[in-house]
Amino acid sequence: MTATLQEMHLNPEILDRAIAARENLDITSEGKPAATLVPVVRLSREDACGIMQKLFANPLWQFAVWDAHEP
Repeated sequence: MTATLQEMHLNPEILDRAIAARENLDITSEGKPAATLVPVVRLSREDACGIMQKLFANPLWQFAVWDAHEP
């Protein structure tokens, strides 16, 4: 999704829609990139592994998820 700073000032719901859709929001100003909002999706380990297996489409692959916050 892309919006200009002016569009965002006129319609603040653009930000809410991008967050709800979990889409990147590229924000431009004067025709140049000004910022990009990148959503962070929190998943359980099981959900993350399931998504990775679907993305790689190989049922024989196994994935481990490393959590940097765990000792």
